[in-house]
Amino acid sequence: MKQFIASILPFGLVNWYLKKKKISYINRMVSERKKKLILINRQRNAVQTKGKYINFGCGKNYQNGWINIDGENNGDINLFFSTKNVIPFDSNSIDGVFSEHFIEHIDFLTGVHFMSESYRILKPKGVLRIICPDLDYVLNGLSDLKLNKLKEMFISVGDFRRLPKDISNAEVINWMFYGHGHKFIYNFECMEHLLYSVGFSKVELSSFGKSTDSNMPIERRRDESFYSLYVDAIK
Repeated sequence: MKQFIASILPFGLVNWYLKKKKISYINRMVSERKKKLILINRQRNAVQTKGKYINFGCGKNYQNGWINIDGENNGDINLFFSTKNVIPFDSNSIDGVFSEHFIEHIDFLTGVHFMSESYRILKPKGVLRIICPDLDYVLNGLSDLKLNKLKEMFISVGDFRRLPKDISNAEVINWMFYGHGHKFIYNFECMEHLLYSVGFSKVELSSFGKSTDSNMPIERRRDESFYSLYVDAIK
């Protein structure tokens, strides 16, 4: 029926309608994601944290009661992190360091330096919690369903202004590795090895909203949990 209606309408009108429908779909996905992030952020900020905790690479996720660090003037401390600087706190002085979708935006050596610096400033038994894209989502085999979930997620973030069917598989896989400022994608095997190498005594695979330290899971990006890696490292 839709094809029949489209066939008798002027081409320009059909084209206008399809374009408007596509834009509406994309805007709705972006809007729904933003609403979810705001809701989860409010829930997290309502929790009172006892101790000294760092929200590293906080972006717009400012956590009340924490020390929020970011490279773009979003937090309490503005720090563009590299191998040439340190996290500005004394050794053995911090209860926990949290990082959500930050480490993939720095190169490999800077990432290792971040792990090492986090270990240095943490108190004994302190926790470093890292969340980032999981390379195993790709390595363990991709189906059309898994690829479509990635496409829809990148659309909701605002990275693609197209429908899933108009985004090629090659584009979305390359975007996971190189888009949105990504520089290195980890899996658990790689991250576990690095965390142990800088001194951590225990490294655990975790999940959204769960941690060995109940104060630590302040992550907001639930919709991205399907392809995210959650790791708790204990000093």
